[in-house]
Amino acid sequence: MDRDIVISVIFGAALVMALAGVWWLNRWYQRWEARRTQEFPDVYVQTELSTGQFARDPEAVAMAASAAYAVRFGRYADEFAFTDVDGVITRMLASSWSIRSREDLVLQLWSLLTWGHRADFDAERLGVLSLTGAERTEYLKTLKRDGRRSLRNREVWVRARRIAEDEKGAERVDFAAFDLVRVIMLCRAGEGAGLLPADLARDTANIAAAAIQQTYRSWDAYTHDELVGRWLWAAKDSAHEAENLAQEERTAASINVPEGIRTAVPITMRVPDRSLLILRELERIGVPWRAPMSTSRPWERELAAAVQQPPSARARQVDS
Repeated sequence: MDRDIVISVIFGAALVMALAGVWWLNRWYQRWEARRTQEFPDVYVQTELSTGQFARDPEAVAMAASAAYAVRFGRYADEFAFTDVDGVITRMLASSWSIRSREDLVLQLWSLLTWGHRADFDAERLGVLSLTGAERTEYLKTLKRDGRRSLRNREVWVRARRIAEDEKGAERVDFAAFDLVRVIMLCRAGEGAGLLPADLARDTANIAAAAIQQTYRSWDAYTHDELVGRWLWAAKDSAHEAENLAQEERTAASINVPEGIRTAVPITMRVPDRSLLILRELERIGVPWRAPMSTSRPWERELAAAVQQPPSARARQVDS
């Protein structure tokens, strides 16, 4: 009898500890997910400068493309650097991106420009769309089963299902929009946090701005791909994800309305010549920047060609 009591007590204690562990893991995941998706107050920031002045700014296209981040961070959309007087930007870079130094930021920027998430997502999409109906059904079943093993596998399954069903135009969305807007955001945040000098931050942001300009003929088309790209990246099928998407859509609507931030900046506005100053930084920290790059898009091929040019020719090579 005593032995049975001891076993019952041990089992009960183990059950309590297991339940406490599940509760703790759930709380940890919610906090991690909030940081990963970079939640910020749903506010609308009016531009500080007049419409005419904003339109004349050399970085106007880059600022307009990344205006949603200015809204999320509570910063002025027409000031390139996201000021960091309250420490929000520094905390965001550290918690969401593991960026704590200039070197960390430069490496992340170059990764987004040369590969980003688009290479993997394009491959995932091809893996779905290349299958016939029966093959696709079986493939999705396999992914769903694998999704029970890890969060990452579940994201792959959710993305594949959304692509198979062409939710929100997932079959055709250009994933590069999500990579490029984050390049600009990190440049603005990096300058504001004191991690990047202004010339490097703006030159790199304009690489992304020119790529956006080359890909899209309207802000509406770009906004669609940026939002859907983010939604496919998150790939959670949760109430939290739905709330985030609704907030993103409200922010985008406030930016794209006739009196919104982007009205003053046509997507066709000239972007300054780029000198690829980021290559100098990569050389300084000893990174082999001539490593393989994604070249499936015209702007990627132009960037890859420009990388091979001598410094004196780079600005001409990337001039659109």
